[in-house]
Amino acid sequence: MHLLIYVFTEPRASAEEALEPFRQHENNDGNWVGEWDWWAEGGRWHGHLDGRNKAAASEVRGMETFPASPFGFLTLQGEWVAREFWDDNGSQKTADYEARYSQYLASVPDETVVTVVDIHS
Repeated sequence: MHLLIYVFTEPRASAEEALEPFRQHENNDGNWVGEWDWWAEGGRWHGHLDGRNKAAASEVRGMETFPASPFGFLTLQGEWVAREFWDDNGSQKTADYEARYSQYLASVPDETVVTVVDIHS
């Protein structure tokens, strides 16, 4: 499944480094953990931010056609926040996801880079 994710980084940081801790891998008990097995900047959502794959947070907040909130986002602090997650009982929704996303976008410094990422999970 291809999902739209926003990666928030400091201006000189890389989305690749921020995403690496969330790569799918087999853990010690033989179970797979992680959020993605492949990703690409833009990918199926190439140009999602007014024709670009990267924009400053101040620009994203000011876009006339505000882009829809992504399936998930990766914070500057390295927290993965998803609209849904999968537990032993199936898919669960993250409470107040839309509000949490909007509040986070509003809270980051203007120069924070927002990168559009297509992840395969």
